[in-house]
Amino acid sequence: MDTPFKPLLDRNSSALQAEEHFSTQLKLLKDVVNYGSNLVPSCFTSSQRNLGDAIAITVFLKQVVASLDAIHVLGSNACVHSCWLQVRALFEASVYLDYLFKGDKSKKAEYYYISNIRRELHWTKVSQSDQPEREQLLADLGSLAGSLEKDRIELEEIGRIQLSDIESFLQREPWSSINAHFDELRGNRPFDVSWYRPLGLSSLRKLSNEVDRLSEYVLLYSKGSEVTHVADYKPHVKFSKENAEIVPIRHLADMKNVIILSLFTTLRAYRSALAEYRPAQIEEFGRRYRRDWQAPFDRLRSTNYVFRYDDLARI
Repeated sequence: MDTPFKPLLDRNSSALQAEEHFSTQLKLLKDVVNYGSNLVPSCFTSSQRNLGDAIAITVFLKQVVASLDAIHVLGSNACVHSCWLQVRALFEASVYLDYLFKGDKSKKAEYYYISNIRRELHWTKVSQSDQPEREQLLADLGSLAGSLEKDRIELEEIGRIQLSDIESFLQREPWSSINAHFDELRGNRPFDVSWYRPLGLSSLRKLSNEVDRLSEYVLLYSKGSEVTHVADYKPHVKFSKENAEIVPIRHLADMKNVIILSLFTTLRAYRSALAEYRPAQIEEFGRRYRRDWQAPFDRLRSTNYVFRYDDLARI
């Protein structure tokens, strides 16, 4: 196996640096994740256990906890740049959670659920040789299409049964009306609209504004999108007149912002869930923050991360 090119990827040194400079805050992240792992089942136990509760707790709240857990793992290994992907996912899940809690939770959850069922229907149709979705996939795959033919033959019979079950399910109320609404908004598009579009919101930005979180969207989501879509070259390479210097894959630059934004968003989501399902626990949650979490949060300092010559891979 090839050894890593150390100026670009030094796993051991990166992990040691993370522990040296952010051990207290990494322990804080772990502790908040542990709290969330207990909050998910306790909220569900306190709920009415209907579809709205299931989506809110076992999907959106759980996604918040899972994203913070990933940030802890990545941060512990100084993979800070990649943390922004999880910060974006965490924020989106927390906004969905607030949106579900504002107004008709059951109706919103039904649209989210049917959006998922429609996606499942699409991929079930892909397994069927007589469906236009299959033909479109073959056209999109081009020369790779033949490599999937064996699997398709094996899945076609199972898919036929699944297809019948899903279509029968979507013919029942209240699912039939919601499914028809998605069909109407889709029109001639080759893909479905977002699950919240039938509810009157055309983008995550507008959804964030709906729950009074537009400022967070502007500050946080745009940064996550830059990383997701590789829209900024500066985290990867530094240009000079003489050459280009590649920034190491693992480093701690921007660690403070990642920790602050991810913890702020997570704690807000936890409090929203407690207010909805366990309001009597909010006071204890506040005490927990002041006792265990506030001090390491307040001790978080800015990092003046200066890449030395031997930190960079020159080309």
